[in-house]
Amino acid sequence: MKPRYLTLFFLLCMEAVLAQVTSCTIDTVYCTDNNTSYLIFKDKVELVDIGSPEDYVSQIEENSIFIRALKTNVPASTMLLKTGKTFYYGIVNYKKDNKRFLYDFSKPSENMEISLPKKGSVEEKTSGIDQALVRNSQTNDSLANKIRGVVKAKNELSSLGFISSFIEAAVTVIRNDNKNTYLKIVLKNKSSIPYKLDFISFQYFQHMKKGFAKKGKENGKDVFPIEIPAIQEIQPFSTRALGYVIPSFGLADKGYLMILFRESSGDRVLKIKVPGQDIQKAFIIGNEK
Repeated sequence: MKPRYLTLFFLLCMEAVLAQVTSCTIDTVYCTDNNTSYLIFKDKVELVDIGSPEDYVSQIEENSIFIRALKTNVPASTMLLKTGKTFYYGIVNYKKDNKRFLYDFSKPSENMEISLPKKGSVEEKTSGIDQALVRNSQTNDSLANKIRGVVKAKNELSSLGFISSFIEAAVTVIRNDNKNTYLKIVLKNKSSIPYKLDFISFQYFQHMKKGFAKKGKENGKDVFPIEIPAIQEIQPFSTRALGYVIPSFGLADKGYLMILFRESSGDRVLKIKVPGQDIQKAFIIGNEK
């Protein structure tokens, strides 16, 4: 087969694969600490990840999920679900006087926003940078172009990272606009086993002052990434640059952003702490010196 036909065949196959992937934003799921809420889907549930496992517990049963709060008045948490080729993003929240305990997502409804990859969105990879992005319902072309520029930018930061014998992760570029924060995260797999990305969570932590001679406490705020890379794993002995977009949040004093990577087939957990000052002093996108 001639090279040009091989290329065309490859692009058609990639487009067919991407066309099968769907991301959905679902409405908030409410629950209490003494009653279980039930989520029902058309396909078998393969993954459920609660951003705050210390506040909520979940259980998978075929094509359904059971969720309950572990105590009263817990704060809201992010939630990621996967059934078949569909990812669901949502919020789980405690509600004392909750009256709804059944959520049927087996059929699309007005409470579910569905986004499919755009035709022709398959793009070439250059210099080890993944430019193909998984888009949710909030993404537009302008946003995608901005994060591509951030991922291609020269690494600027060297102190925001995690280093172990087998894996390294670092935030190397930060940019802001009037709504969002853009992050370039470089992952280096130093082992002979692929690092398979399961879920990445972002939490803004505010330092809450309590007064004179009293120790302050930290209050975590979960945020959903608006734009995420399509890459699912880091191959052995390789380095990849990933781009993420999250909603901006002004952090004062000792506030910081905590980024947590979880592995789907292993227990190598990566944590990166980004001080709020580093985020707030970052360049405005497009106004770099």
